[in-house]
Amino acid sequence: MTKFAQKNRKGGFSVLELIISIAIFALITGIVLVSHSRFGGSILVTNLAYDVALSIRQAQTYGISVRGFDDNFKGVYGVHFDRSNNKEFVLFSDIEKSGNRSFQYDGDFENSCNIDGNECVKLFTIGRGNYISKFCVVNLSGVEQCSHFPAGSNNLITTMDITFMRPNPRAIIRTDKFNFNSGAQIYVSSPSGEERRIDVFMTGQISVANQ
Repeated sequence: MTKFAQKNRKGGFSVLELIISIAIFALITGIVLVSHSRFGGSILVTNLAYDVALSIRQAQTYGISVRGFDDNFKGVYGVHFDRSNNKEFVLFSDIEKSGNRSFQYDGDFENSCNIDGNECVKLFTIGRGNYISKFCVVNLSGVEQCSHFPAGSNNLITTMDITFMRPNPRAIIRTDKFNFNSGAQIYVSSPSGEERRIDVFMTGQISVANQ
């Protein structure tokens, strides 16, 4: 064998080396893509959590400032969550009926925002595969109730309404189980399992927390 052939042989790649190099490159690329996907999902679900928090803050602002809706200037506004629909929630105005208020949303998700005279102010639809995974309250006795609980639990709730009424910025939190609660939590999740929590306190404070 000539010296030229020997030099070329030493400077080349074997098939095994090429396969190993391709495998390492594919592994690194996969890790990068998975990390990027998780990062993107984390950003989106965080944005969703802040959107929900801002919607509740908007209801608080409307309630305190007595924004007029459907000839109703007495200012009770709130946000409604329903266990049967984890892709939508409603900003609503609680209209007084026969001198009484329920401090709860009396409509539905399907058609309510398209009917004149209904309580619905705005319907929020959640996209990109994200969803409301559950919502919880703590009643005045200290018992926690959630919309998704272990099978057989008596503390399962179906709906939750957070309303605000002038002049107090305090939150009025009601469910289909109890009318008086000291706080609420809304959990939002991404398809990849990222989760964020929105805390609403009876004092009117609203915050977003990482899980």
